[in-house]
Amino acid sequence: MIKLLTLFCLPALVLLQSCAVDGNAPATSGAGVANPELHALMAKRINVLISQMDALMTDQVRTETELDQARKQNAIRIADSAAELQRAAGQIMAIQPKLALDANDAPVFHALAVRLRGQGAELEALAKRNQIDALRPAMARTKDTCMSCHTMFRSR
Repeated sequence: MIKLLTLFCLPALVLLQSCAVDGNAPATSGAGVANPELHALMAKRINVLISQMDALMTDQVRTETELDQARKQNAIRIADSAAELQRAAGQIMAIQPKLALDANDAPVFHALAVRLRGQGAELEALAKRNQIDALRPAMARTKDTCMSCHTMFRSR
């Protein structure tokens, strides 16, 4: 909060000080700033500019905060979905005996289900730690596992 106040107040003070109607005022060409009407116009314009910048900075900060909150909420949803994925992989392993897979396919099917459950655990852990950048490659690996299993066993 102090950084935010410093960010806005310090430039505003410097700007307003430069408009001062004393001997320290910067030299201007043409009409002097000492003219009250001109000074009033400039002060009004500067106040509008400061207000606009303040609103833009406040909106930017609020937007960044809101985006951060949305990312955290999405990470929670991803973690919940990943936990559900792990349960689904467990159900897949539970129904494996009912699928009548031959001796060659059963271990492959089981290995893919175990891999899927592990990848779900990895996704859940990454999401809970809010490691958003690491989620994309982990999700790609999970999709590859799904596609491998579907390619090998869906047509049977």
